[in-house]
Amino acid sequence: MGGHKGHGGVSHEIWDVERDQMREFANVRQEIKETAWQHDKENSKYFYDQRAAIDRTNYDTLLGFKNAEVLGLQNKGEILGRIDGLERRLDRDIIEKQSAEITFLKTIQGVRGLGMVPAVPYAQYPIHCNDPYSYAPAV
Repeated sequence: MGGHKGHGGVSHEIWDVERDQMREFANVRQEIKETAWQHDKENSKYFYDQRAAIDRTNYDTLLGFKNAEVLGLQNKGEILGRIDGLERRLDRDIIEKQSAEITFLKTIQGVRGLGMVPAVPYAQYPIHCNDPYSYAPAV
């Protein structure tokens, strides 16, 4: 008969086999956990990289919009400046034209010796003169 009998009449060889089976089972469980951990790590990295790419795209897009807005404001400022310049030049041209007309009219009136023609003469004091350009109220 061989060998030492352990508890319950089972020999140590069977215990060794069971121990080896349990060790193998534990190793398989450990490999499953490591494989799951590695898989989770790769998934997390993939989703992190994807999220980082999306965030970078969003950032670049918003930066582009803000840059376009800034350029638009700069263009608007330049346009408004040019419009202001044109308005000032137009005002200056109008003033110069009106000044030239006034000077011309004063010169003409001065040459004729008639003086300035009143814009609206008083009705109670009718003007009677031989000047065809003066105001003569109807009598």
